[in-house]
Order: sequence, then structure tokens, then C-alpha cells
Amino acid sequence: MVNAALTEALSKHPTYLNRWKGLNNRLHALSKARNRLAHAQMVGYRNEKGDEAVAMVTAVYSTPIGEGNRMSLARVTEIERSFDKLGTDLLAFQETFVVEQLTKAGEPMPRFKYPVEGVPPQEPGSAPT
Repeated sequence: MVNAALTEALSKHPTYLNRWKGLNNRLHALSKARNRLAHAQMVGYRNEKGDEAVAMVTAVYSTPIGEGNRMSLARVTEIERSFDKLGTDLLAFQETFVVEQLTKAGEPMPRFKYPVEGVPPQEPGSAPT
């Protein structure tokens, strides 16, 4: 829903729309990693050498045997850094867009394209008096 709203809102701002599309793609990619982490659990097991080991298993009924079922600390750290970078980039995107809009404060603000409950229809760029 956020993507649809921002895509519509930024439709007349191609530079910002392209930046948003890139950020949204990164959000989508990281959402999969977030889901794996959110549903992971730490389990003890005997590794291939027979030694006691601990692994983060990313599926409830999975076993720690097999690389696909485990997530290393290095991978978790990499995901954390990706989220940090994405958060910084999202804040920068928001701040630059808001600053640009504030510098255009004297220009008419765009109105809703679709009817809003309780608000009479408006012509584009008009403001209620």
C-alpha cells in the first residue's frame, strides 16, 4: 500500500519516483531476510564432525543439517548492515523530498485525485477558501 501511494504521489516527480523504486526494491529484498530472522531459533546439534554446535535454524521444522537451513553470524551481521544502510537512505530520501517541497511552499499543493469522504470535489491545484 505504501508503494502504491508513493508511486501515485511521486508520479510527477520522475527523479524521486526512480529513487523510490530503487528503495522499494531493496525493502522487498530485505523483507525476506527479515522474515527468516523473525522465525529463526537457536538449536544445538552435532555437526558433520560429531562435535556439539549451535546454529540459527530459519524454519520451524528444519534441522541444522544442510547449509540452506542455517544462517551464520556473518550473514546476520551482513543483513543488519543492509538494514542500517537502507534506513539511512530512506531518511535521506524523505528529507530531500520534504526540503524540496518546502522550498516550493508558495506553489499550489496537489489535491487528491480520488474523492475523499466528507470533502467536496476540488479542481486540481485549487484550495478550499
